[in-house]
Amino acid sequence: MRHAALMLTLAVSLAACGDRTPEGQVVATVNGDEITRPQLNAVLAGAGGASAKDTAMQRNAALDQLVLRQLVVQEAKREGIDRSQDYLLAVRAAEDRILTDMLAAKVVRGLRPPYARDVEQYIRDNPSRFAGREILLADQIRYPAGGFPTDGLKDAHDMAEIARRLTAAKVGFDRQRATIDTATLPAELYRTLQSLPPGEPFVVVQNGEALVGVIVSRRPEPIAPDLANRLALELIRQDAGRDALAKQLDSLRREAKIAYQPGFAAPDAAPPSSPR
Repeated sequence: MRHAALMLTLAVSLAACGDRTPEGQVVATVNGDEITRPQLNAVLAGAGGASAKDTAMQRNAALDQLVLRQLVVQEAKREGIDRSQDYLLAVRAAEDRILTDMLAAKVVRGLRPPYARDVEQYIRDNPSRFAGREILLADQIRYPAGGFPTDGLKDAHDMAEIARRLTAAKVGFDRQRATIDTATLPAELYRTLQSLPPGEPFVVVQNGEALVGVIVSRRPEPIAPDLANRLALELIRQDAGRDALAKQLDSLRREAKIAYQPGFAAPDAAPPSSPR
């Protein structure tokens, strides 16, 4: 009897806790599951700033979205989705991505800020991103890279001839016009485009797709000097961060003990050391 009374008291106590009005760091509860102020602040930070009079309205709307999301999460768990293999694989992938991004951000924060002369030199070395920036209009043809050898297009000097050859070879392709911001182009491709005679096609192969295009028009869109300095500073930090992370990864790979099942190693992977 005493045991039963104790269990009853505990059940009542737990029910009371679930019915308690949220306070402190807890801003809401959904069927007993807490939504905390840090969770709400993270959502608000991602939504951007708001004026003072809109702050409360934005906060409450964001909290309502968290409540709805929690209801969906609870239903998914009730249906056992959180125990499925697909869920576990997705969680692992998300955790890996978050940790990778956070390590990259930590590496960037630890770098020395660029000197003013570094920023000025970067702007001079990359005119396509700053004073020489242009918006290009291109006539483009895309087709599967393995469908037709790009060497077979080297002596084709206009898009009509390229389309004719692909059609004759019964290669499916998509033709459309697209804008290209020179600030987004790799330096080597930008130099190639600058060196081509007007109307001469260019070819780019990436991600299993061949792209053949010709520049139809150019519109100058230079970056203002004050903005150029801020942009160059950020781009330098990004480039330095990638380089530093690549070096760290190379060092980690050399020191790691990596073993592959036969047939699964990348072609250029070094022979793995035998596990000890």
